[in-house]
Amino acid sequence: MNSSSSNVSRQDMLMVKRLQKSALRDETKELIDKLDKLVPAKRTIRRHRSLLKSGRSITQLLSDVLQKITCLNSPTGPTNQTEPQNSHDYDRMYREIFTRALELMLLVDVGSRKVVSMSKGFQKLSEHSRALKGFHLGQHIRFLVHPKCLTWDACKSEEQSRAEGCFRDVVNFLAIRDHSATFYPCVLESKILVSDGRFMLLFFNKIDPRPIGDIFDSLIPSAVKFDWTVFSFDSISSTCFPCDVERILRKSDPGYVEGSFMLAQMCNIWEETSFNAELSNIARLHQISLDLLKALSLQTAVKVSWEGELPCCTVLFRFKVPSLYGIFETQWLQETKIVVDGKPVRTKGYESLFHLQADWEGDGNNALQLVELKTAEIRNDKVCVLSNHLEFSERHWSITGTARHVKTLECSTCYRLRAFRD
Repeated sequence: MNSSSSNVSRQDMLMVKRLQKSALRDETKELIDKLDKLVPAKRTIRRHRSLLKSGRSITQLLSDVLQKITCLNSPTGPTNQTEPQNSHDYDRMYREIFTRALELMLLVDVGSRKVVSMSKGFQKLSEHSRALKGFHLGQHIRFLVHPKCLTWDACKSEEQSRAEGCFRDVVNFLAIRDHSATFYPCVLESKILVSDGRFMLLFFNKIDPRPIGDIFDSLIPSAVKFDWTVFSFDSISSTCFPCDVERILRKSDPGYVEGSFMLAQMCNIWEETSFNAELSNIARLHQISLDLLKALSLQTAVKVSWEGELPCCTVLFRFKVPSLYGIFETQWLQETKIVVDGKPVRTKGYESLFHLQADWEGDGNNALQLVELKTAEIRNDKVCVLSNHLEFSERHWSITGTARHVKTLECSTCYRLRAFRD
């Protein structure tokens, strides 16, 4: 009985995979046919039965698309005098092809790593968010991927990737709704440098063929909850001190006052001077730096609960010196609480949005997972300056993300902070 059920299950799986491949081929053929009609051929080609209606092969079609995009992005405009002088029609045509395509395509500025254009397929990743609709456009690509992909470089050449032993990139892109988020896995199929190397055109394939809305409906976030639990900061598996990220943001903008969840409170207690004298004496006695002693002594108390259907996380902080170094502890300070209700938290020039993350595998690792996106109004654009992935369980908590300098807009740091249950 079990064997029969297993055989049927495998047959069904094979059938589903065949149907998915067939649908993907049909979708690809439709897009290629549209491109073939819209993109003028650059050369006269002898037609034979294996070619497209224009007489070109698919490789020749892509070559013509590349030449035209390069020409349009050139500062001097089109250089081929045999073509019409009015480039606005071409510009509109190619922009329409690119932005309407259901395939996953991005155009990234090589110098700034900023997403300057994206296909309709990518637009769907944020179209269900009222506050952040179209969020991906104009952002540094590092803010759009899962923390485990932070070292992935979108603009690294294929030759460099192959030299490093990476032949196929699987990238998990952020997809958001009003108060929920997930990371959408894609396979990078190819990349093309255009406009004299100023831009990189990236082509991705979906791993899951379902519409993103259906995927959101099928993913169930973890409903984990636990009462007050004490954690100690782990300086070994963390990449920086808890105060470092917030210091970068505060230094880059003197008007930065709000701070990010947990990072701001840890920085505040770090810079509290009322107990610095006692901690400095202990650090000097044991010949370690004050920052290291604070890292070894930092404790957090976390409570995860639910207000109706909305998750709520409350955190307290204190210093408790390890017994190896002496006896000293502060009161619990800097209580902070968030309710993930989809409402933006606004202060002077900044806005924070928290999203409940649904784990792709569906089990949530028995942890409450959140995504925090902090944006700033810079030259009338909503620019992401911090992206955090937070995870809370009864065994540990972690914050992984990236932050950028508000004035220069350079991504100045990627970080991981972790703490484990005492």
